[in-house]
Amino acid sequence: MWQAGYRHIAAELSPWAANKLEFTPPGAREPIRGLWSQAEASFAALFNHGRGAVLWGCDIEEAQPDLLIRKLCSGTAVARGL
Repeated sequence: MWQAGYRHIAAELSPWAANKLEFTPPGAREPIRGLWSQAEASFAALFNHGRGAVLWGCDIEEAQPDLLIRKLCSGTAVARGL
């Protein structure tokens, strides 16, 4: 599909989880659990050549709201634009 010009994958996970899966190094302290695995997101990111996110989260449900809430409360989310 990449050869046909497709550059993004719309995934059934939150935009926050998609970003964490694609841009957090494997083995991070808090693994993201959901319909996508870290291995699947890493495979999709192999095609990313500096064009932004390949994996687009298109669902408002969050399987691990505690991680997102903790991030928002830490203040680093605001500083990083998350």
